[in-house]
Amino acid sequence: MGGVGFLAAIVLTIVLVAPRDLELTTLPSDSPSAAIEDNLSQPVPLPTVNVTPTSIPLLIRPYDALTDADLVNLASVATGSWDTANPGRFAYQARFPAGQPAVISFAWCAKDPAALEANWSDFAFEFSLDGEPIDLGTLALLERKDDSGACRSFAGVVENLELGHHSFVRTHHLLAPVNDGYDTYPQGDYVYAIEFEVGGFFALRSTFDSGSTPWPAGEAGIRTAYLEAGEYRLLARGGLALVTVDGPALGDTTISAKVRLITPGSVGGLVFRHSDADNFYYLLISQDGLYTFGMRWNGRGEMLVPWTASPALRQGALTNTLRVEFEGIQMRAYANGQELTRIDEGALPPGTIGLVGQTTAGRQADVAFDDILAYGPLAGAEATTVPTSQPLLDQPRVELLPGDARRFGTPPKAIAFANTEFAASPQEITVTTQCGNDCWRGNEWLTVRYGSAYSIEARSTVPTTAIGVQFWGLPSDGSVRVLLDGTEIWSGSIMGSGPEVGQVFLNYLQASGLPLAEHTLRVQPVGAADAATIYFFGIGESRE
Repeated sequence: MGGVGFLAAIVLTIVLVAPRDLELTTLPSDSPSAAIEDNLSQPVPLPTVNVTPTSIPLLIRPYDALTDADLVNLASVATGSWDTANPGRFAYQARFPAGQPAVISFAWCAKDPAALEANWSDFAFEFSLDGEPIDLGTLALLERKDDSGACRSFAGVVENLELGHHSFVRTHHLLAPVNDGYDTYPQGDYVYAIEFEVGGFFALRSTFDSGSTPWPAGEAGIRTAYLEAGEYRLLARGGLALVTVDGPALGDTTISAKVRLITPGSVGGLVFRHSDADNFYYLLISQDGLYTFGMRWNGRGEMLVPWTASPALRQGALTNTLRVEFEGIQMRAYANGQELTRIDEGALPPGTIGLVGQTTAGRQADVAFDDILAYGPLAGAEATTVPTSQPLLDQPRVELLPGDARRFGTPPKAIAFANTEFAASPQEITVTTQCGNDCWRGNEWLTVRYGSAYSIEARSTVPTTAIGVQFWGLPSDGSVRVLLDGTEIWSGSIMGSGPEVGQVFLNYLQASGLPLAEHTLRVQPVGAADAATIYFFGIGESRE
């Protein structure tokens, strides 16, 4: 779409429009990159200006395509619907990293130079930051003309943004109706306002055009990584090569990248919530148009979505733009702008982002990455974070599932045996007992005796939406009550008819549908003569 359709691609200054099928690649994706490419005219050097009085002056300077290609575009991390077809006021919300310069830009593209000149003569602009007007003379004025169309843009960089709230407003006056060669846009004022907070946020942009990168380079084991022709190349010899960037742990995360699978048999994609080599989520694609979405949890691989064909994927060595959005417990995956899948899964804690290439034994994967954009609130700063002490938002789903949960079709994501003296708990679960000398200990199991003065409980140390307890009720057991985060959710007898398998009370009590948070599950005998035999606790929803 021409004219205002490019508005979805701006920064502090919302970009306005790109003609159909125009490839704009130099600025961050979803930004006015059309205006900043190698074949653009050189900007006229202009001085920086002091926009707002601060202890460290807020500066706006011209954009430099050679040194600023990896700076982040404010519009690319903004949320809101970009409507550019008619005049009006459009509001957006964003967060931006502290200490990072922000690119500001506006671009208009048309079918040809004649249409661009005709359109431009009917434009007027006003820009402001925190209520102070921005002089367009402080921005670089760039142009691009080629077979795909003609573009003109303002581009600048804002430095020294202070922590806290800011507002950027850009008004694009159309003094008369204009046609960019594709569409006609009505006369009127198109006002784009971004309210944004600086701080508590991470953003990374990697175009690999400057010859330097924060991503690892060189050889390490079966991996080789290097820059070549404006791309990041990742080679994997007979296995999996995974690289991460040195950055903070992110919970809610968005990561996108252009991915090219160069050699036959190569698989590649994106990694997020990476804690270590044994704990992370991934989105992978293959050369034959397949994708998979999965995770590694404590070294155990699990395909959340098995290898699936999608018409959205370009096959062979063609470039695919992949994007993953992780919000709360929901993960959404996209290829070339089309949704592949969405699932709910939030077992892994916040972590870093990464890239991966993989192939089978005796082969070498060669995967090229470009135009990487990743951002999200720092762990602990998410607006959607549910505090540990927050009460349940809705009634949980409480189920008594017959059998041993470890044998279910979908077992718990992690388990911790009740007898921690025999088997240490995993890092995801902490088990504590209050029974003095009145605990009976088997191998993995433990019996709590003598009423409500004693108990055993498990606390998840990572956010989860489900937690459960595996009963192993013996003839000596009796009535128990189970409390979730201090509230009773179940009570009943767990007495078995004998000590053998088939005679014990073998049931898994699970509470699911919980807010994504850390949760505590406590089991207490009810009467003075009652006892409770517990085999293990689990987190993550289980199904028979």
